[in-house]
Amino acid sequence: MPRRVHFRGELLKNAQFRPEPILGRIVIDKVVVNDEVFLSPPVRSDTASFVSLLNEKEIYDNTLLIPFPYTEHDAEAFIRLADLRSKAYRRPLDWAIRTTAGRLIGMVSYHGASQFDSSREEVGYWIGKPYWNKGIMTSVLQTFVQLGFVTYGFERLELPIFCTNAASKRVAEKAGFHLHSSIPKAHIKDGRPIDVDLYLILKA
Repeated sequence: MPRRVHFRGELLKNAQFRPEPILGRIVIDKVVVNDEVFLSPPVRSDTASFVSLLNEKEIYDNTLLIPFPYTEHDAEAFIRLADLRSKAYRRPLDWAIRTTAGRLIGMVSYHGASQFDSSREEVGYWIGKPYWNKGIMTSVLQTFVQLGFVTYGFERLELPIFCTNAASKRVAEKAGFHLHSSIPKAHIKDGRPIDVDLYLILKA
């Protein structure tokens, strides 16, 4: 059974932000995950960090849409897209994971499924290889779940993961997601079919 999360009236227990609804728009500048990392939208000055971290074949192999090799043009195009998506959905969907010094070390996003069903959303993420196995992504994902349920009003979050990506599945499980189903040949990548495990978490 997918886990149901109870909040007991708290507003993002581990995060601090300034929600300001303006004509239906949610304005959030920053989400503090813990003493080590925070979230904020990506900006043009992050370009070099994107290029440095995403020229890593293991990240490419475990994600669907990140190109390889990764160029400055790719980074700039993604940053522009993130800004356009934020305006179109009237809330930020794409969040840079940052150290306390502000350095981008990864990304976590809502994919926009709520366009078709406002109660559900799909989540995706990556984090740079130097930051693997440090518990960072688990903490980020836990906070991102709270952001989605408490602030954005989602009832169901879905997390599709390549069946071969055991590390990402461990992160999902530690963050409270549970395996819902396995989808054979869900995607085609480099001419090969990719099987996906779909993880879920539900708001109580």
